[in-house]
Amino acid sequence: MAKPGAPADAATIAEQDAAGPSDDFLAELQASWARHGAATIEQVRNERPHDYLRLMASSLAKRAEGKSDAIEALSDDEIADELRHILGRLAAAGAGPGP
Repeated sequence: MAKPGAPADAATIAEQDAAGPSDDFLAELQASWARHGAATIEQVRNERPHDYLRLMASSLAKRAEGKSDAIEALSDDEIADELRHILGRLAAAGAGPGP
């Protein structure tokens, strides 16, 4: 096993990759999200709108997985109504599209 700060060997890296993220890492990530998540999203929205849109599209796509039948069942008018509702909620929260 490598000393702290020393580069890991290829076998150690492969083991870590196969095991996935550690529980400690995931706990730290969750704590960081709780502290900085909303502010970071706002900063990305303002400073890197293309990355913000990519994040939104990716998040919505993941959320919609397995729900395509429900979405496909909606009419164009129902989709437009839902979009207006979402945009209204974003605007009310001050998180709508920038100028």
